[in-house]
Amino acid sequence: MAAWENWFKACEIGWSAPLVVSMRLAGIAAAGANPDARDRAENFRMGHEKLLAFNESWMGIGMRLQRMQIDFALNCWRAALESWSRPDWTVLPATSLRMPDFSPVMRAALDPVHRRVTGNVRRLTARKP
Repeated sequence: MAAWENWFKACEIGWSAPLVVSMRLAGIAAAGANPDARDRAENFRMGHEKLLAFNESWMGIGMRLQRMQIDFALNCWRAALESWSRPDWTVLPATSLRMPDFSPVMRAALDPVHRRVTGNVRRLTARKP
């Protein structure tokens, strides 16, 4: 089910990002050559939150992949110890070395971006000119 949630989040980002871009470009065009403090703050926020979302995504991906690597190493170690403890030297169980689920990695990558893009749509549509 997590793969579908990631797909829906990616679609929502794809639908929301053009709205945010168009609203911000309209605000920049309306401000003209002399933006006021509110417009300058919005322009700063635009760049700053991109950096924050990128950083959070990469940190989330890194932490999740590290956790998956540790789990895989522990499963390999456990399977090796089980094979040594069996008197008949049976083959390693197939479930211990299965392909990991990468849905949590995608969720860690999408969550910060999704949170900011949908938040920007809500905030910019509610903003009074």
